[in-house]
Amino acid sequence: MSRTLYCARCLNSFAQNAETCPNLACSAPRPARGWGRVLQPGELLDRNYRVHERIAVGGAGITYLAREIDDLDEEVGPLLAIKVLLQNDGTFLRRLANEARVIQDLDHPHIVESRGFVHRTGKPAYLVTLYESGGNLFDHVRHTGALPIPVAAGVTEQILDALMMAHRRGVIHRDLKPQNILLRQVAARSETPHILLADFGIAKVHGFMGDNLTTVGTFIGTPEFAAPEQFRGMPPKPASDVYAAAAILWFCATGKPPVRFEDRSDIVGCLSTLRQVLPPKLTDGDLELAPVVRDRLDAIFAHTLIDKADERWPIAAFLDALASIDLPEDDLADLDAPMRTPVPEALPSPEPEPALPEPAPPPAAPSKRIRLGNEPKPKAVTAPPPRAAPSSLDALFEGAVDGTVEVVNRRDTPELSLDDLFAQPTPPEPEPEPAPPAAPISTEGSILDAAWETVVAEEVAESEPSEPEPSEPATAPVDSYSWAPSAPVPIPDPLPSTDGALLELLGSCAPSAREPLLHGLSNPAGAVGSMGSGSSTAAICGACLAVAAHELGGRAAWCRGLLTHSNPDVRATAALAVGATGKAGQLTLLNRMLSDDAAIVRLAVVHALLDLGDRTSRQDLVAGWVGGLSNDPDPRVKAAVKS
Repeated sequence: MSRTLYCARCLNSFAQNAETCPNLACSAPRPARGWGRVLQPGELLDRNYRVHERIAVGGAGITYLAREIDDLDEEVGPLLAIKVLLQNDGTFLRRLANEARVIQDLDHPHIVESRGFVHRTGKPAYLVTLYESGGNLFDHVRHTGALPIPVAAGVTEQILDALMMAHRRGVIHRDLKPQNILLRQVAARSETPHILLADFGIAKVHGFMGDNLTTVGTFIGTPEFAAPEQFRGMPPKPASDVYAAAAILWFCATGKPPVRFEDRSDIVGCLSTLRQVLPPKLTDGDLELAPVVRDRLDAIFAHTLIDKADERWPIAAFLDALASIDLPEDDLADLDAPMRTPVPEALPSPEPEPALPEPAPPPAAPSKRIRLGNEPKPKAVTAPPPRAAPSSLDALFEGAVDGTVEVVNRRDTPELSLDDLFAQPTPPEPEPEPAPPAAPISTEGSILDAAWETVVAEEVAESEPSEPEPSEPATAPVDSYSWAPSAPVPIPDPLPSTDGALLELLGSCAPSAREPLLHGLSNPAGAVGSMGSGSSTAAICGACLAVAAHELGGRAAWCRGLLTHSNPDVRATAALAVGATGKAGQLTLLNRMLSDDAAIVRLAVVHALLDLGDRTSRQDLVAGWVGGLSNDPDPRVKAAVKS
């Protein structure tokens, strides 16, 4: 088998085992451990992985496609992508270790999955990740052409979902580009692929060695997708990743980057060219779009592909704008209001949407898309799948019947009181039917006997096995919204006439009183859109409940921004709204809220995850997550998990 050697100093490759590097500009002597060797298909890497082929060769290493082998030399497990360093010096090693640490911590459905990082003295370090068979986004667009706008928006939404979680963990990617966006599987042009962010080698990690991987004042990134502040060598910000995500949206929609540079090595010239074209606008030559869609895209680029980082939209507003593009054409006609620019860490203050031209009268019965009051959700109608064995200590002590855990109510099982223990050995003899009072009898004795018979009859009736009373089942039903204010207010008669007052009342009343309030909203989307930083907690909670009940997908991004609110009631209702309107990308976001300090938030998140799991067909994944709360100290949470 022919072999390929390389010099780790200059990365020159050659076949002969020469004494010095054949590259005359290098001429490095052969290391004591010998030249580096490029593995061929069939060879073993570190005696644990069999190489199938070389996927890519970069300036710092080689990426192999491989599979793990077992003790019998048989391949096991999924296909893996293994990045092996060619230059095992400090800088490249720190970057690979930084990437390994980042993707290990950022466990997200839209970030590549880490399978291990190995570094041994005298051996090349390597990083093992799960192999994604769909290639990268750059090749996908190059082969299929510019993507349809809904597909481009769907790809960008997945990128932003991953970035939102990364930024919350103090990680800034700094090198987002189509080549670093992987596809889980090959997809058609009209199909929205499942994408994953990769290559976090130069990511900035707050409080970790990633802080010092690069020198301040140097350019970091890819020019066509880098923000202006990166050309100036300024410290990266989350807004830099927002710029790159918008540039990727432009690339997906048009098939080309937002700007091209004549000399990519001239950083000063590139920055001057970039500032002249920002913000870019779509032309008739780029796309043939409906005017409303074109205006929406231009509005996005006007707030993201701009020079000043502090004026760019935060991720929540970006997601909100993308959701408006996905609406049907009939609904887009009502979205001519200017896009807002919310301030980060504050509640967005969107413009109120115009009222519908002819609002229909409130329906007499709830809409099929609305879940109101204590009406059970559709998923509660079908019985849960049987479990093979109890899943917790509580289940073992509560008892299992036919493989499913059965919660036994004390009312359903006959119990003996102290009176029963003393009374049962000598049960009272049945009194004969009294004859007509011919002679005087003891009044005191008859009263005591009658009282004793009454007590015994009541206790015997309670001790007889019978069907559970429907008004008090074994497990108390949890309200479909799984949230109620601590001090509900009464409902006035008549109801308020404005949507704002209805939302205020909706967020402060009992769950059983919500149905008429939800039906009374003349323009639910517009009412929710009018929420701002000055709105009360009750109004915000009511708005989230309206989003959940009416399934207002266009307001899902606004609700996602409330998941980190300081008020637990807001966090709980926002989680319910995300569960009713979100997508699969929000499952991980909700999962992290299962450890919230407030029990009411954990309860709401359990219901939100179950709802979203049903919507996205991820029931098995969600079941494993919520199962961790089977021993929650709050009985409401425990009951919700077991239901």
